Amino acid sequence: MSERIDLAQVIADWRGEAAVLRRRGDERAAKMLEQCAGEAATVADEYTLWLSESEAALRAGWSGDQVRRHARKFVETPHVVVERRRYRLRACIVPRRSHPEMFRAAAERGAA
Repeated sequence: MSERIDLAQVIADWRGEAAVLRRRGDERAAKMLEQCAGEAATVADEYTLWLSESEAALRAGWSGDQVRRHARKFVETPHVVVERRRYRLRACIVPRRSHPEMFRAAAERGAA
């Protein structure tokens, strides 16, 4: 198989197949396929979510230049697309900025 298959499309297809199964009276199979699609969608959220340069900068706590440098590292992969000389990045390649207040709250819970 040489064509690329998008994960979001696979999940949508599974949900469509579940609806067909339900219409044909196979509730058990439909329910199982919907459950699989739901679990895959939950796990794949970081992969299927696309961020603009500004969204990536906010998420990582980076400057626009840092985001563009990072994007250029992945431009030959399916994780970055270029649209009108701007990058869109999959969330899975953009680190989340750590939040000191979350660490403090976790430390307080641990000390209690």
